[in-house]
Amino acid sequence: PPDLPEMPPAPPPTYAPTFDNAPNYGGYTEPPIERGAQPTQVSAQAARGPQPPEGYTDHQPPLSASTAQYFLPAAITAQQALRLWEQRTSYSAAGFSGARLAYRPVLLAQVGVRFQDRKTNQYTVREYAYRVPEVQRAGIVHWEDFEATPIDTRGILSGPAGDDAFFGELSGGITDSKRLTALRRELTDMIYSTKRVVIPYNPTLKIYGDIEGDYSRFQSNVVQAAREARDKAVDALAEKTQNEIDKLDDRRSRVVQRLDAERKELEDRRREELYTTGEAVLGLLRGRTSYTLSRMSRSRVYSEQSRGAIAGHELEIRQLDDELAKVERDFEQNVREINEQWAQVATEVEDHVVSPYKKDITADLFGIGWIPQWYVSIGGQHVLLPAYDSPAAR
Repeated sequence: PPDLPEMPPAPPPTYAPTFDNAPNYGGYTEPPIERGAQPTQVSAQAARGPQPPEGYTDHQPPLSASTAQYFLPAAITAQQALRLWEQRTSYSAAGFSGARLAYRPVLLAQVGVRFQDRKTNQYTVREYAYRVPEVQRAGIVHWEDFEATPIDTRGILSGPAGDDAFFGELSGGITDSKRLTALRRELTDMIYSTKRVVIPYNPTLKIYGDIEGDYSRFQSNVVQAAREARDKAVDALAEKTQNEIDKLDDRRSRVVQRLDAERKELEDRRREELYTTGEAVLGLLRGRTSYTLSRMSRSRVYSEQSRGAIAGHELEIRQLDDELAKVERDFEQNVREINEQWAQVATEVEDHVVSPYKKDITADLFGIGWIPQWYVSIGGQHVLLPAYDSPAAR
């Protein structure tokens, strides 16, 4: 058996724990020892070596050469397994003895799937692993219940680590070649029907995420593109608004020029009216009334016309000023709407789903997987502890 680091001595407890609530990860546990028994005392049977756990044998089951077998390495040492056991149970592992590997058989399947998306010209490879503990000769296997962490195939062993390991009994279906062939097809069909890779997609900006990248990078690209599109829209709006303002300013300038001309003409009319009035008074004194009064009448008419034109020009200028103010208000409102529009666009995300082709699904591992466990005695009680990974990772 593997050498274990010497553990520090501990005083014997007043009674040995019964481990009634202690998990054994599906392993075999002997009946609890009696209270008051000394856990460090080793029986004659223990001296001869531990007996296999229930459902295990001390020899590897014979299998045909066509049956693939995979022995997983003991990634957790016996000492580490004991420490984990102590943490989980709050019991002390003082007084343990022996540590032998006990291999638990499962149907081990590991599939490599290539996802290729022609639309984005991206591809990736994903691995899916399954460990089915009991394979019956018939019935449905709910693969989703047995999905596990993929295995690094470089660490798989061709045989058990050591000559004194125990081996779990094989279920009927796991040694049936026809059953395994059918299950292999079922697994391929299940992968084809259920496994997908999702790429984030912004439909307005036509931006796809990276099939292997993180979401934050996609989001950053979308925000940058939305900002650039917003700036372009604001620039176009500003150019259009400036053209409108230039036209209104030009119209206003022409009206102001006409207003100034009318005001100057009105001033001239007033001077002429004053002169004509004076001349008319003089003419009346001299007896030329008809001609003088006619000129006075025309001067007044022209003055009234100038006043009317001035009022019209002033009204038009006020209207043009109102139009200019409205154009400026509309510009500010449109800029706010553009900002809101592109801020909303930046939050748009859809799922671009990539499905595999059946030809791109490859079973890298499919056969009997031997999962290592440590078979140890703690306080005279035999327990199976995980040697490959924790129960949550299985």
